[in-house]
Amino acid sequence: MAFSGELQLHGRLEGTIESEGGTLTIGEEAMIKAEIKVNDVLIYGKVQGNVYATGRVELRGKAEVYGDLHCNRLAMDDGVVFVGKSNALSGKNQPTSDFSKMFTRLGAAPKSNGAKPNSD
Repeated sequence: MAFSGELQLHGRLEGTIESEGGTLTIGEEAMIKAEIKVNDVLIYGKVQGNVYATGRVELRGKAEVYGDLHCNRLAMDDGVVFVGKSNALSGKNQPTSDFSKMFTRLGAAPKSNGAKPNSD
């Protein structure tokens, strides 16, 4: 299935769902078995398959997702079921974190203050 703009699914669907720049909403009663490639997706129902979103993925309410998420932003409510991996899409504007300084400090030996241990 291919679409443009916005699409809401409230039933059952098996296959592939694609949209360039579109927003997909999967309703609470929906059961989707598909590979999904869209801009944004809001999931309230059940999805089995990998999701590729150039924008955001939101898992809301009683959502259940069984598959990997590839997106730039991810939001997840308490109580959702997510079985899979979450991967950030590679992009030029992706921030990178430098943890090297923190781990250097954690692994550094404590400095001696010149005090001698008490030998009583």
